[in-house]
This record gives sequence, structure tokens and C-alpha cells, in this order.
Amino acid sequence: MPVITSDIDPDYNALVENDSGAGGDFPWEQAATETHVLDHVLKPPTHGGGGGGGGGGGTTFPTQASDTQPGPTFDTNATINKNYFIPPDSTSAAGKEAILVGVNGVIEEFDRTAGVDTLTPHALGFALDDVFKSATGFLGSAFDPHIMYDPTSDRFIVVAVDQNATNKTSQLLVAVSNNGTPHGAADFHAVAIDANAGGGSWADFPQVGLDSSGHIYITANMFAFSGGSYTGTHLWVEDESNLSASVAGATVPSTGTDDFFSAAPTYDPHGTGEFLVSYNSATDPVTGDNVLHVVQVNPNGSLGTEQTVDLKAKIDQLTTFGGISVPQPGTSHTLDGDDSRTSLAVMQGGHLYVAATILPTTGLDAGHATAHWFELGVDASGNVTLLNQGDVSGNTAFSGSGLRTFYPSVAVSTDATGNDELAISFSTSAPQTGTNYDGFPSAYEETIDPATGASTLGWQLLEGGLANYTRTFGTHDNRWGDYSSISTDPLHPGQYWAFNQFAETQGTSLMGETGRWATELGLFS
Repeated sequence: MPVITSDIDPDYNALVENDSGAGGDFPWEQAATETHVLDHVLKPPTHGGGGGGGGGGGTTFPTQASDTQPGPTFDTNATINKNYFIPPDSTSAAGKEAILVGVNGVIEEFDRTAGVDTLTPHALGFALDDVFKSATGFLGSAFDPHIMYDPTSDRFIVVAVDQNATNKTSQLLVAVSNNGTPHGAADFHAVAIDANAGGGSWADFPQVGLDSSGHIYITANMFAFSGGSYTGTHLWVEDESNLSASVAGATVPSTGTDDFFSAAPTYDPHGTGEFLVSYNSATDPVTGDNVLHVVQVNPNGSLGTEQTVDLKAKIDQLTTFGGISVPQPGTSHTLDGDDSRTSLAVMQGGHLYVAATILPTTGLDAGHATAHWFELGVDASGNVTLLNQGDVSGNTAFSGSGLRTFYPSVAVSTDATGNDELAISFSTSAPQTGTNYDGFPSAYEETIDPATGASTLGWQLLEGGLANYTRTFGTHDNRWGDYSSISTDPLHPGQYWAFNQFAETQGTSLMGETGRWATELGLFS
């Protein structure tokens, strides 16, 4: 019998779409109680895995990314670190000499050929745990990785967390590469920071930001070891050139208990303004409009005054901490779409961009999981206002498809006229598959003019799903995500490298389940 170990990851009130048949409606309903699920690690058995499974066919896809490269998979992950992981938590960053991708358990580096976009995988990959092995006191089981690149220093930053529920210990893990081509774990310097807030809480879902001075801003949600309740969000600020294990975490102040749940620090490698931004489907008690919460951060960790940004409408059917479930073809098993938390905010030229998953209140995608982007303006005094927002609409891209879009991430560059261009990476799934779209869990990208909200190139395919996906390790929670990634090419403005998961053909039977995730890296322009 395989041995299951787990890194706890809380989930909240499940918002589910009830499958009423292919092509039918999927009304949503709110579950009554809070539940807790796990980031799962499964030790592989000593014998081989199971056989293959079903796949799609006969589908004509939209334009596909160029120079695509396969990344870690459900099976290669287990080969490298001796564990199976769900969900993968796809993360990546594009550098000048290399591109680094990662999932729960594995990091892989792709060398870039000088002057062209051709990539060469350096090796199969190396274990995520090995990146932090040199850190004093490392507990030994890193999870929830995030990768970022500093174009000024030509170094990669890897952040993760670790915890031991038995000993009630929790760590924030930070590693910085020695150069722009980290071929292995030995090319990183790492520290493990005690993240156990007062002995009673542990850190989960870290997010990372960067300013032009090499300050690394890291946030994490804190949960009580006893009972699992959310106890607040913490912020740490590290110096990229002088990592310290003694950096103290500070609770992000807020007027409400959950205003800054999953607060995303901004990636601003060419500027000096740093902000935390959070969306969790909250509404203004007077207007009923949904709101974003934003606060400015200083390099010493101090924070400015919390700002509440009114979104001018009730855009979201979700309630605070409401969970999202997504249908897929050929099965009643839905994908866990998590909740409406923000992931990776980007600052450029006084504009702040971020995305989240919502259930729109109106329009073609009403009640369906839909990626939604926000553009905020930031003035010289740090005041934040809403400039524009919009949906990544599955039913607009493919009429009547019922495609859900979820787990969005954003990158920003400038177009030929010098205006901002917004690129969004996201996952998709639908109740059925069609002749011009893939209904199985897939990975797409869309480029948008944020000033008008118009799609400039339409959807582009990173990789289409090959089967439906069920992999719970016996927990009844079919984890997907928990995020995707996309980054601007530092050598070529207007080009983007996206990295995300898709559903591979079924196989590797464990505990009666055969769903397998795989990942893909691709170039969009």
C-alpha cells in the first residue's frame, strides 16, 4: 500500500456547479460548512503504474504557442523526487539566458540560445527540496513554489513553504540563484525563516513580489495548527543580495479580518512602488459593489493606509471564501477551481494589473468560473483607482462552448506604440468538447489591450487536454491549479512565456484513479 503524507492546505465553503448533463446548465449553490483539504504527496509503489486511458480527438485547435517544451509531469515528478504530487502549482519565470519552471516537487531549467528563442532543456529537472537543502533547519518537504526573475541582477528567486503539524513548526523558504543559468540545486543560496506566528500558526500559499532595488516581498496566509482557521496574512521583506533567516514576519493590518487574504505583492523590477493587492469576492456594505483591497509597502516592511477600490458593480456571484468547482467532459467529477484569490500582481508605469477567478453576475458566462482582470491606476502619492476590468470569456471566444476559464496569471509589456499590453495565462474546461475548442482541462493564453479591453490576438493554445482528469488520493477533492504562470520575455518586449498544466492521457493507476497532469512551456507574441 502506498504511503500518503500531506501538506495541509485549507479550502473554504465549496461552491459547486451541479452537472445536469452535457450542454445543460450548471446552477451553483453554497455549501453550509467550512471544509479542509490537503496538498497531497503520495509515495509511489515499488511496482510500475497502470495502463493508458481515454483522450480527445478530431479537434481543430486555435493558434498554438511557438517553441513549446514539455515540462514536469505527474510521472516524471515521481521519478525525480520519489513522490507523486497534486496539484502541481505551475510556476515559471523567463530570464535572459534561461527559463526556469517549477511544480510541487521539481524545478527544471531551459537554456536559451543566444539571440533566438530556441530552448534546450538542461536536464530532466532537480528536486525542489534540494534547492533548500542547504538552509539551516530546513524541515525537508517544500511545497507551494513560486519563481521570479530579477532582470537587473540576472538572478532567479524561488519561494516556498514547509511545515510539520506534529511539531507545530512552519517555515518560509527563500532561495536566490548565483547566476542566470541555475543548472541545479547547487546554484542556489537558500534560507529557512521561522514562520510559526507565536507558536500557533503555519504559513500557506506564499506569493512573491520584487522592486528595482532587489527587495523581495513575500506574503503567506496563516492558519492555526489547531482547528485550521485563518489567522491573518503575514509579510516578509528580504534583501536579494543578503538573505537572512532572521527576517521577522509582520501581520498585514486591515480593517476586516480577511481583507488581505492571499494578498499578492507586485512585481515591479523597474520601479520603486510596491503594493499588496487582494480580491476575495467581498462587497461594499453600502453600495453592494465588489471591492479590491490595496496597501502600499515600504522596503522596511511598514505599510501605508489600506485602500478599498470600488469595482463599480456587483461583478461576482461568489461570497467571500466561496469555492469554485468546474465541470469537465465525460465525468461527473468536477475540478477544484479553488476560490477568487489574486495571484501575482504586476506594476508597470503607474498601472497595477492583477487577475482572479469570479462567477459573473451577468453576460454569456453568468454563473460560470471566469478569469477576470483588473487594471488599477496609481498616482505619485500612492492613491489607487480602478481604470478598467474585464472577463476572459469562454463563451465569447467559442460561442456556446460553456468553457470555464480559471487560475489566471498576468504579465505586462509594451506594444509597438508604447502602450501597455496585458497577457493572461489560464486553465480551461467545459462540460463537453467541440470541433474548434478542447473541453478537456487545457491551457490557453490571451493578449489584451487593457485600455479598451479588446483581445488583440484572440485565444492562443498552450496545450490541449487529452482526457478528463480525476486524481484525489482518496480525499474526494479533485485538485487542479493552484495557479498558472506567465512572464514577459526580458529580451523581447511583446513576447511572453507561459507555463501551465493540462490533462494528459489517463494512466498510472493508484488507489483506483488514473488522472494525470502534465505541463507545457510555450512562447506567445
